[in-house]
Amino acid sequence: MTSFISGATGFIGSLLMRRLLQEGHRVVALVRSESMHKTTEEHENLWWVEGDLLDADSVKQAMEGCDRVFHAAAYASVWAPDDQLFYDVNLTGTKNVLKAAVEHDVGRLVFTSTAATLAPADPDQPSDETCRNQDLTNPYAHSKFLAEDKVRACNESDGLQTVIVHPTRVFGPGPLTESNAVTRIFKFYLEGKWRFQIGDGSYFGNYCYVRDLVEGHLLAMEHGRPGEHYILGGSNLSFHELFELMAEAADLQRTKIPLPEPVMRGFARFEQFRADTFNARPLITPKWIDKYLKNWALSNDKAKRDLGYKITPASEAIKKTMKWLQAPSSRLHGYTSWHS
Repeated sequence: MTSFISGATGFIGSLLMRRLLQEGHRVVALVRSESMHKTTEEHENLWWVEGDLLDADSVKQAMEGCDRVFHAAAYASVWAPDDQLFYDVNLTGTKNVLKAAVEHDVGRLVFTSTAATLAPADPDQPSDETCRNQDLTNPYAHSKFLAEDKVRACNESDGLQTVIVHPTRVFGPGPLTESNAVTRIFKFYLEGKWRFQIGDGSYFGNYCYVRDLVEGHLLAMEHGRPGEHYILGGSNLSFHELFELMAEAADLQRTKIPLPEPVMRGFARFEQFRADTFNARPLITPKWIDKYLKNWALSNDKAKRDLGYKITPASEAIKKTMKWLQAPSSRLHGYTSWHS
């Protein structure tokens, strides 16, 4: 079995690639340039192929001979110099991957979307896969929402079996990139650089251990129903509960400074002004503040029922992540071993 992976140098894609190799699969990994993977270990069943999601011919050439596709690449950021970049990578790039998969008669494709395309939760009811977000002013979420439509349509018109998965707020051992933002907050907490609590700490989010997420991708490929969506998440936690678990895992209590909503929104507007005026990457934008000042409790029931998806308890997953962060050598190498 040969699997094609886009985004194999990213947080989720890199661990997915290693998991497939450990199972004995052959993997073809699309990469924009040789320098992007020069620090990655080689493997006899791994082939790095240079190409670009925006170059349909290079995607088609790279996918030749593959049996299935994991499309995990995306432009996932709080900001871009031009919002069109989100649509180029996340929508046009997805169209090129789908086109190549159809032309090569690939059997199945798993598309890594985002929980941001789902609606916020009601106060007493977590959102599920039927709750599509109708207020998509965030260009990242909007571009992924449009890409989902293209992925689903392939089941009806082109015969390609596709499954869409929705990661929630992912954390765990792996590259400390922007996509691994929650783990970066853990690291800043350990270093005494993060003492802030968003609002009054009552807003909920769903926090997913990255190893559960990777296993969920494999389960979606094997058992996911074509055309279906699956939330691959973890525990629903308020900001207050999340920081209490961080403190317990690190055995380190730090005084939290509440950030009132007006202060947060003012800071975000300043950061947006700085980005617009000086083309400087902002720490946060007003649209992302809007996202975090809502409840995002989500249900994993469908994935558990249809896929056999399992969740690592939040306390255990956070302890493992904190332990990894506290061991300098493991931050360099530990995430390459699935059982470390």
